[in-house]
Amino acid sequence: MKFSNLITATVLAMSTLASARCYGGSNQSPDNKVGTIEAIMLAAIKMSKAYMAPNDEVWSHSKVGDVCLNYGIKNQSGRSMSVSTEDAIDALAREWVGCEHGGERKYDSGLLFV
Repeated sequence: MKFSNLITATVLAMSTLASARCYGGSNQSPDNKVGTIEAIMLAAIKMSKAYMAPNDEVWSHSKVGDVCLNYGIKNQSGRSMSVSTEDAIDALAREWVGCEHGGERKYDSGLLFV
């Protein structure tokens, strides 16, 4: 098994997913697999530093090498909370693997990643 497949499989098994959907459009997922994994990990670490009040939204754009990630997090839980690194990695990895044009994922915690 390739290292990138192992990382992705491990990450995808970590979080509880409540719902998900993919977007249409012309934006494509990056082809640079190693660069994308690096960008996802760095973005997830950045996300996990966010502390969100109820109904807060955080939007970010990050670029690592030739890989750009645009993402947002919405706290729909009704309570203040921080973003777990596991949920952030899971959301970004699932979108990269499963949604060619991006998508959104809502978790049981009440966080919506877009």
